[in-house]
Amino acid sequence: MIVDERSERLNLTDVPVGGTACVASIRGTGSLRGRIMAMGLVPGTVVQVVRKAPMGDPLELSVKGYYLSLRKREAEMVLVTADPIGRDGGGEDDG
Repeated sequence: MIVDERSERLNLTDVPVGGTACVASIRGTGSLRGRIMAMGLVPGTVVQVVRKAPMGDPLELSVKGYYLSLRKREAEMVLVTADPIGRDGGGEDDG
């Protein structure tokens, strides 16, 4: 997925199968937000949507070299931007 405007934010559920995106932020508070971040979905991480179940729940993601399945309501909490070509997904960028 190539988009010139990297500031456009989508829900992770809006990324098509085979598409990649960069995690921008996690909505919400509390233990669910913490659990999602503990699974590796932190800002700056590149994720790829591997497949979606027929009704879109759950989603299978490739993140940091492993596969992760999220329920649709959890994936809706993850805001992403288009993944710039050549980004390696490693940490924060100073600018």
